[in-house]
Amino acid sequence: MFQSRAKIELGEKEEAVKLAEKSFSVYSCEEGARHWSKTLEAAGRDQEALVRLAEAFTVPDSRAHDADRQADRTHLGELYKRVHSSRRARAT
Repeated sequence: MFQSRAKIELGEKEEAVKLAEKSFSVYSCEEGARHWSKTLEAAGRDQEALVRLAEAFTVPDSRAHDADRQADRTHLGELYKRVHSSRRARAT
């Protein structure tokens, strides 16, 4: 996950996504799913980011805090609106 964060800072978004995915596959936790979602958003892949953020909200993680879950839930709603409003705009 740290390497992925570094790649984001360097502007290497697709490499950051790959590293975030690898991190989550090794250790599936709330923070890893949230980070993967953020890297996907940074890469302009909002639909995929939506799925990963839903995982962050639902993945069993004893270290997860209620405040983080609430923030994920709020962002999940915002991301859902953005994804689905852009689809509607393209359909018309």
